[in-house]
Formats: sequence, structure tokens, C-alpha cells
Amino acid sequence: MLWTDVLILGLLAAAAGIWAYWRRARPSARPARRGIEGSRRHQQAAALLEELGYTAWDQVPAVTLTTRVDGRAHTTEIQADLLASQGGRTYVVHLSGGETRRVTTRAGRRGLLEYVIAYRPDGILLVDLDRRRVRRVEFTVGGVAARPAPDGLRWLGAARAGAGAADVLFRWVG
Repeated sequence: MLWTDVLILGLLAAAAGIWAYWRRARPSARPARRGIEGSRRHQQAAALLEELGYTAWDQVPAVTLTTRVDGRAHTTEIQADLLASQGGRTYVVHLSGGETRRVTTRAGRRGLLEYVIAYRPDGILLVDLDRRRVRRVEFTVGGVAARPAPDGLRWLGAARAGAGAADVLFRWVG
């Protein structure tokens, strides 16, 4: 094999790797449109919450939840719509619409309890953009309020401040 053959094979392998990465990283057109709409809804919800005195966070981390069944791990990611805070309390924000399940139904409660387990918030805010209404949901277990883990999501406040400072710095430098 000549060195030119090795060079050509290396370039072909690199091109195949770049193509594979690009295919995985590039979203299709349909989800991108949904993402833009979702982003608009998130912006509208954040504006409504800020009108009501909440601070809406623009970065919401996905939380990995691992469920073990007979020793086998089943992992899933949970992504809240938004996070908000007010008066030192942290809330998971769930965007709901007119056809959304009622909170008092079993399926509705289970969906919200998933947020409680994953994010350990002080409560959940249900935001109905159609009616411009925000409802606060809190769970109690045996008469005792479900308490967040020590410092719950408060560490995210520091991460948010750091991300904001980095954003300002990069915009100023770049």
C-alpha cells in the first residue's frame, strides 16, 4: 500500500465520521418547527410569570431518573418546561392547555409527581397560556408537605448566574 492510499483511506474515514456526526446533530425540519413554537410558548409563559412576580429561568436542565426493577436499571430523562422562583422558593413550571388532564385525576397527579421526584421543587406551577392563569400545586404526604431535598435546586441559581456572566463576557469579547 502506498502512502497516498493510506491518506485517501484516512480522508474517507474522516469524511464518514463527520457525516455521521452531522446526521446525528442536525435536527430534522419538523422538530425544529416544533422547537420554535415551544420556545414561543416558553417565552410567553416566562413573561406571564414575571408579570406575577416570579423569576423564570431560561435554562432548564434535564434530570436523569433511574428506576431499578429486580436489580435492572431503567434510565429516562425528565425535562421540565421551565423553572421559576419567588421568595426563595423554587417551582417547576408545567405548560398546560385547555385539553390537558385535570390535576385531580390519577394520570395528572402521576405526571406532576414525576417532577417532584426529579427536581425536588417547593411546588409546581401550572401555566395555562390560553386563559392566562397560573395555578400552584403542592403535594402533602400523610399531612406533611413534601419537602425538597436539602438545598433542592438552589445550586442551579449559582449555575444560572455563572452562565449569565459567561454569556455577557463572550458577547463583550466576541
